[in-house]
Amino acid sequence: MPTKTDGSRILPYVTTVGIDYHEHHTYETYTALLEADLLQADSLLKAVDPVIPSIALEREETEEELSVSGEDFLQERQIRFNYYAVKGLEARFYLWLGGADNKAKAYACAKEIIDAVDEDGANVFSLGTTSDISVGNYSFTSEHILAIYEYDLGEMSDELFAESSPFSKARNLVTSDLFTAGTTDIRLQLWAEFTAGNGSKSYTIQKFKQPAVTSTGVTAFSGTNQLPLIRLSEMYFIAMECGTLAEANELYEAFCLARDIPLVEITNENQLENILIDEYNKEFYGEGQAFYAFKRLAVEDILWAQDPGNEESYVVPLPLNEVSYNN
Repeated sequence: MPTKTDGSRILPYVTTVGIDYHEHHTYETYTALLEADLLQADSLLKAVDPVIPSIALEREETEEELSVSGEDFLQERQIRFNYYAVKGLEARFYLWLGGADNKAKAYACAKEIIDAVDEDGANVFSLGTTSDISVGNYSFTSEHILAIYEYDLGEMSDELFAESSPFSKARNLVTSDLFTAGTTDIRLQLWAEFTAGNGSKSYTIQKFKQPAVTSTGVTAFSGTNQLPLIRLSEMYFIAMECGTLAEANELYEAFCLARDIPLVEITNENQLENILIDEYNKEFYGEGQAFYAFKRLAVEDILWAQDPGNEESYVVPLPLNEVSYNN
């Protein structure tokens, strides 16, 4: 946990390809190696990545000379490990390290993604809205900065989040802990309500449910079968946490408008943290990012968790064979 580090040599960092043992490092050394890799990737991709609008224009003639498979690869840069994905990872990294200087860097990285525009002046990434839900785009693919293509994501979603799944939640839990009665929050529509065998009402998440293919073989939206790894909403939260309260309010206003929720004026840091914790719960259920936010903030009361949030819960122990090798 970033709030509880010591001088132990606990993490290996791979710098060469091979079968040899990789040296374990301290937290400080590990993060320094990671930062160097991120900054190098940043500088290398910024000069050539076609996902950047200005670069894409310069590469048009080059793309004409590529094979069809090569063209497809360049067209899918927005979900591969592209330049903006590196900036998103940098934003996460500097936020994790904490401190005024690192938070300023995290803010700059997040804002670069939020403010990125194409050659027509339109945002490269945009927050998902109710129009996305209306066409079955439940994971808001317009927000995907980095994603994995999973060809059977729909089948996996139907199996894992079926009505009888352990991931389903009683209606009173969802409505009391996440979405209050009468809410207009569009994210409630990502939960499908059903009647259990005992007659009780429950919800199951349908965030990864895929739209049916039409008779013409076309789905309701582009970007199907994408499992998000970094999303634009997270960049909003990072910028809110790392900027001034005035900037946080401005960003939160845009976010509230997209999610159709009442705007609340943020007046202090404690209120901001509580809002962000609530939003991480609502926004990233089923994606995994909430866990890292709670670990970073040392949140003790984790939503719907059986165990309290503490070092034992948050820190995965080293495998015994790694411990013996390290010794």
